[in-house]
Amino acid sequence: MKKETKMEILKSQQDAYFKASKNEKGRILNKLCDLCCLTRKHIIKRLAKPFVSACEKKTLPKRKRRFKYSPTIIKLISKVWAIWNYPCGPKLKAIITNNRIPIIKNLNISCEMFNLIWLKSLRLNLIGVLRI
Repeated sequence: MKKETKMEILKSQQDAYFKASKNEKGRILNKLCDLCCLTRKHIIKRLAKPFVSACEKKTLPKRKRRFKYSPTIIKLISKVWAIWNYPCGPKLKAIITNNRIPIIKNLNISCEMFNLIWLKSLRLNLIGVLRI
């Protein structure tokens, strides 16, 4: 049996499966296992999700990755990175941690903004964000 026909059979039984009682669900699963030669777990997973064809999947918009940094923080970190001659990530974290006052004075930023830069530098690897 082709995959497309198996999926059509499962799609036709999906509404009946959700409306059925527990005993009836077991009978439906047994019938589909014998008919489609699939395991019960696989059938349960297929019935739980809405069916989407391959053509529809291509037209769906892809989820985009969320930004971890705001554009202002990226600019400030890249300035610090450029001032200290583009160090690697661990060294840049140490520089930001140890040079608080010079960074605040040279970049004319507030202590709150520096704290944001410092917290972000401690949590994440900065070099991936600062690629030019």
